[in-house]
Amino acid sequence: MLEAVRPALDFYRGSWRIAVRRVVGVFMREGFGGIVRRAHILVGRSVGYGNEQFSPALIYGKLHPLAPDFRPLVSIIVPNYNHAPYLRERLETIYQQTYQNIEVILLDDCSSDESVTILREFASRYPERTRCRFNSKNSGGVFKQWKRGLELAAGDLVWIAESDDYCSESFLEELVRSFQNPGVMLAFSRSEFVRGVPAETIWTTSEYLRDLGPDIWGQPFIRSAHAMVVGGWAIKNIVPNVSSALFRHPGQLTLFNDPEWRGLRLCGDWIFYISIIRGGLVAYSPHATNYYRQHSKNTSVDAQKDDNYYAEHEIVARHIATLYHVERDVLDMQERHLYRHWCSQRGDDRPTDFQRLYSPDRAWRLRTERLPNLAMAVYAFTAGGGETFPIMLANLLKQKGYPITLFNCREQPTQQGVRGMLSPTIPILELDRWEHAAAAFSDMGIELVHSHHAWVDVSLATLLLGYPAIRHLVTTHGMYEMMTSEQLESLMPVLQRRIDRIVYTAEKNLKAFSPEFRQDKGFHRIDNALPAKHISPISRAELSLSPEDFVFCCVARAIPDKGWEEAIRAAIWANAQSGRRIRLLLIGEGPEADRLRPQYDNECVRFIGFRPNIRDYFAAADIGLLPSRFKGESAPLVLIDCLLSGKPVLASDVGEIRSMLDSPAGLAGEVFELSDWQIDVPALGEIMRRLANDDHVYKEILDRVPVAAVKFEMSRMLLEYEDIYRNILRSSSGGNFHDESEIVGEAL
Repeated sequence: MLEAVRPALDFYRGSWRIAVRRVVGVFMREGFGGIVRRAHILVGRSVGYGNEQFSPALIYGKLHPLAPDFRPLVSIIVPNYNHAPYLRERLETIYQQTYQNIEVILLDDCSSDESVTILREFASRYPERTRCRFNSKNSGGVFKQWKRGLELAAGDLVWIAESDDYCSESFLEELVRSFQNPGVMLAFSRSEFVRGVPAETIWTTSEYLRDLGPDIWGQPFIRSAHAMVVGGWAIKNIVPNVSSALFRHPGQLTLFNDPEWRGLRLCGDWIFYISIIRGGLVAYSPHATNYYRQHSKNTSVDAQKDDNYYAEHEIVARHIATLYHVERDVLDMQERHLYRHWCSQRGDDRPTDFQRLYSPDRAWRLRTERLPNLAMAVYAFTAGGGETFPIMLANLLKQKGYPITLFNCREQPTQQGVRGMLSPTIPILELDRWEHAAAAFSDMGIELVHSHHAWVDVSLATLLLGYPAIRHLVTTHGMYEMMTSEQLESLMPVLQRRIDRIVYTAEKNLKAFSPEFRQDKGFHRIDNALPAKHISPISRAELSLSPEDFVFCCVARAIPDKGWEEAIRAAIWANAQSGRRIRLLLIGEGPEADRLRPQYDNECVRFIGFRPNIRDYFAAADIGLLPSRFKGESAPLVLIDCLLSGKPVLASDVGEIRSMLDSPAGLAGEVFELSDWQIDVPALGEIMRRLANDDHVYKEILDRVPVAAVKFEMSRMLLEYEDIYRNILRSSSGGNFHDESEIVGEAL
């Protein structure tokens, strides 16, 4: 603790007053543990974690034993073609795995031997966990079989178990445990290359990878995909065949639409691996063994004998240049390694022939197509616009091909419904110690961090002071203007020194910052938007509602400032005055829901709890309700959700709500004024009664919804964020980092 005093004073430019006030503020909000954590961050920054010997185990953790409650479904895809002599051994080692939460998908590509008979035999022995798909005509390519298997796979994890290989019985149990770390995208085991009957080991993983440097293959580990590629995976394929790998289901992978990739004979799996691990972590264990069979029908062995072997390596180099943030020397190392192979096969007197087949220069020219490595930082997987917006943005960027990592600070318990909003193809980085975040970002090749919560903004900015190559964008969702001037004063040193740009979503966000600061940080407004979704309205009968009821739907965190109690009291008041029955749906969780549910859960008021499919509930209702008195309310995403569900909104007139509801014909809903940030319950109840009973007024605002919703066009918002990212990264040699280096030097 005491060793953090000097870094803290340096950080606050020698001001004891600001430093002490900051410590008191942290203690009030986070207790003594918060002070200890901040001390670790400051001490970690002052000694320069980036300059220490990097330890992946310290940063990413070790492989833990398989927890009893971690049992994800594994889809085992067995693509077979004329491998009848090896099938029984292959299938026995699959069905006898010690890990049994599996489904087995047996594929055959029109074999001419006894393969189908053997496959049907095992399917009849294990019908409850087996599906068969047999082609009557050969598909012409193994990757077409992979694609078919992945389309059938229901598991979170996938194992493509080639039909001529076999493995140890604990193979799955050993590798599945790696995925308890949500950042791990692929895990692989040691391999033994075998041939003959009985099988004889030719060589092992350690021998196969000996030329890449130190032998690290004797112990389990977790490492970043970026470090693995730079450290060797760009030079040769460190996963010798797919049977040794277990990976997260990649979803709709665009690679399968690439005809050049589908036609590869040797390096296609290599490109597949480096595509699905981007932005994430890779695990390895020597405690499970894959037996990789070498024989005359093995296409990988045969392919190394012709020109395609070298030409395919250039295709790999092109993918590395377009997918990974690497220096040119990485491709040069691949070239040297490949040329040694060429010389061993064909002599060293034909360099021109080699260069015709393989050129790192041709591959390197494509690096301009690469998209930057991004980390989206969230406070926690919890309900709230500032938490769910970055999840949505991360999903959209992933769909456009960005390597994206979701950094979860875990400052509140995870709500599984919110976590489920994130695409399972996006790796989640969760660290035991916050002070390792910047070192992890650097090791993962992350070029820009995008944060959305003031606490996260400041904490990451502090850590990133020692990492000038990593840029930092902040989107403010309304927290800063809720702070006192003293609180803002204590935050400004780090915001001024380290934040590159700030995006705001409402004009009210600006009042917390001076004009000079806004100009220096290039403040840019980007209005919130949300993607279109398929809507399946919840049945009113399921909610015990009548078709004649007029239904209000309120979706919000259940905290006092979101107006849950006022909404309930207003609905009860309106119902007592109304000729038409009024009902209120409350969707969300929090302390107010726990407090109010025992008092008010009746046929007039329904507490639904958290639901990820809120648009289905809005569509079942007549109108959305947003009675917020939250001073940080800016441009609430839930209002956009309601409009995109085709329903108007009744809301308090705060933040940007009025302009969000605006259309040329008027508001797509109604707004009501707050009195000193308090809600007049009878006045709100009267508006609710009037809307429920005046069909003409309701139809007018309903008709304006489609025009108002057009403003929230998703592609425009996404293009603006992409432009911001590009501009920040283009200015990487700007003046801010010159100043920063001086600051870090002083701290050191």
